Amino acid sequence: MTVSSSARWMRTASLTLLRASVRNPRYRRLWILVAVAYIVISMFIGQMLVLYAGSSTISGVTVYTFTDPNEVASAYLVPAMIVIAPHVVLTLALWPTVVMVLIGLGIGLAVASAVSVLATQRARRADVAAGSAAPMVTGWALMGACCCSSCITQVAAVGAVGALVGSSPADLLRTSWPIGLLEIAIVAISLLYMERQLEGAPTSCTRVAASSSQQAVALVLRVLLLVASITWLFALVLEMTVTPVTDVTPALIYHWTFEHALLCSIGIVTAMAPELLWGWTVRSPRLTLVWRIPAVIAGVTWAIGVPAVLVAAGLGGFTNELLGFLGFSGASGAEIPDATLGAPLYFHWVFQHLILGGWAIVAAAVPNRAFSWASPSLRPVAIPAPSHGATQPRGPVVATEGLPPSPGGELS
Repeated sequence: MTVSSSARWMRTASLTLLRASVRNPRYRRLWILVAVAYIVISMFIGQMLVLYAGSSTISGVTVYTFTDPNEVASAYLVPAMIVIAPHVVLTLALWPTVVMVLIGLGIGLAVASAVSVLATQRARRADVAAGSAAPMVTGWALMGACCCSSCITQVAAVGAVGALVGSSPADLLRTSWPIGLLEIAIVAISLLYMERQLEGAPTSCTRVAASSSQQAVALVLRVLLLVASITWLFALVLEMTVTPVTDVTPALIYHWTFEHALLCSIGIVTAMAPELLWGWTVRSPRLTLVWRIPAVIAGVTWAIGVPAVLVAAGLGGFTNELLGFLGFSGASGAEIPDATLGAPLYFHWVFQHLILGGWAIVAAAVPNRAFSWASPSLRPVAIPAPSHGATQPRGPVVATEGLPPSPGGELS
């Protein structure tokens, strides 16, 4: 009896195998523990929950509710509630609370399922770990972003990401409701990816044995790409949110489209599902030039730099920001760094410029070699063109051992 496509996707969307993997009470308790820990830590960082010592004149519990959008900083915060008790102040607003709970549950499920699966599927450690890392990186990137407007200047996580785009935490949090949607979307996609991995979804690659050192290198690379990609994607949303339409220029459109969106997409796909991009590149090397050529261009302009004439037009890369940091003039191609000085600037340079831009260049220029680093247990499957009168094979043809030449030439 065959399962219809719609029924199969319904089963995938309901995360049947992920939930089954944590059916054991030990893993279910781990799920709850991680979710609660994330929610509590996020509430403390975002100052939704404040504890204070010392004497208190408050004898009972007082609850204030807000249902009028004019009573709060933004309409998406209502209804809101503030609970004041001796030594405790709890602030809850609708949308931030919903986002925090959903992200916490997603992270808990990802961690518990990964621990369960890793105990039984040792050959797929990098794939499973990378899938579970995406929800954790997403939650970490803006942990504490769900706070009330009275404590916006205290939110370190949003301040750090905001520093990448040169905006204050106050401006970002008043208009950052799309960030919640983006966080939920990334966590949901990550969980769906893990579910498909457990289902053994067919790909254009075949699995081979990989050593522990290769798996470790792949895991580190994919987590670094996730951190760089997700934080840079958040920065894109924040930058688009706070930029007036009248300030959008062709250079800014190029920056958003290629140096932000394209580089983030390559990083996220490589980290979570390298077999998709790798298999497509092997099957259709000429067709994949539509992403490989722009990736090289965007990687060069972002990870390396641009000449002074393009800096004057509004573009700039790593060397341009480095020259600006060192005090060179605009005539030499110097540009004021995007991020504020200190840790945000160094993070911006290392992760978003060098790691993200550099990986785009390597993945587009030598995809076979690059993707073998990201997923050493996978090898691309060469699908031959059908001969005259023959039908196209319904499934992938397993390649011989090693890296096969692509149908259109060697991909390195």
